[in-house]
Amino acid sequence: MRVIVTGGAGFIGSHLVDQLMRNTELERLLIIDDLRLGKHDNISNIAPSRSEVQIDFCEMSAKIAFTGQLGTIHAFDPDVIYNLAVDPLPKSFNKPMEVWNNNVESTWAIAHYCMNTNTRMVHFSSSEVYGTKPVGLLSETDLMLPTTPYAASKAACDNMLLSLHETYNLDVVTVRPFNTIGPRQNQGSYAGIIPLTINRINKGKAPVIYGTGKQTRDISYVTDVTSAATTVAALGASGECYNVCSGIETSIEWLINEICYHMGYEGQVEYRHKRCADVMRHQGDNTKIKTLGWQPSVAIRKSVARTVEWYKCGSK
Repeated sequence: MRVIVTGGAGFIGSHLVDQLMRNTELERLLIIDDLRLGKHDNISNIAPSRSEVQIDFCEMSAKIAFTGQLGTIHAFDPDVIYNLAVDPLPKSFNKPMEVWNNNVESTWAIAHYCMNTNTRMVHFSSSEVYGTKPVGLLSETDLMLPTTPYAASKAACDNMLLSLHETYNLDVVTVRPFNTIGPRQNQGSYAGIIPLTINRINKGKAPVIYGTGKQTRDISYVTDVTSAATTVAALGASGECYNVCSGIETSIEWLINEICYHMGYEGQVEYRHKRCADVMRHQGDNTKIKTLGWQPSVAIRKSVARTVEWYKCGSK
């Protein structure tokens, strides 16, 4: 089996690469990442289970790779392409058109290649496409009501891929991860809540909660997300979308306090004004993906403990 992972040096992407390395059917792996968010360190210690597995890395954007470098892609001849190339949510507040263009155009370029070669595409969407649901679980049949430019770009990609499946029989399966935590999460300009909180505590500053802290998220550990992706790649029905979530609702306030506990921080928490367009409630329905045999395996407390410990140990 020959596999391409776009965004493979990023947070979830590098863990997906680790997951793929354990697949005894893997023959070749091509990682494509322009390293704007990803890090070469995330994939520098890849060790295939078998010496005959060939691993290649291409430092460029997915859009360029699937337009200007199509000869390389055709020569690689992938069986499956996992699309994790993405511009993140926080960037969309400052550069909405750039995020829209990058997310939509890179997804189109990959889909266009897959359509013409009968290659299976595993697309990573986001629970952000749903917006807020005041009551009940978010299922794949819920309307997409995005509240940010980032979420709108991801919803556009989902609709585009579905239309290409219906019209041109594109072999695509979509996974919609809810919030994901774990080692290697970006610590830079668009860092997530855990690295941001840990960095503030390490600098002697108070952790920050935006809004009341009562807003909720459905949080999964990164290895649960990657195992879901490989399950959907192998068993998911073409044209279908699958939520990847724990099914458990966790408040931001609880999450911050849990991080503080593991960091040994006993000071005050600083509350600031609610973020623009912040989703107030997320709790996912994972019934559909469970029919494929997938189950979440890492509980929220263990997820937070493992993640904090990784950052405390120097992010090695």
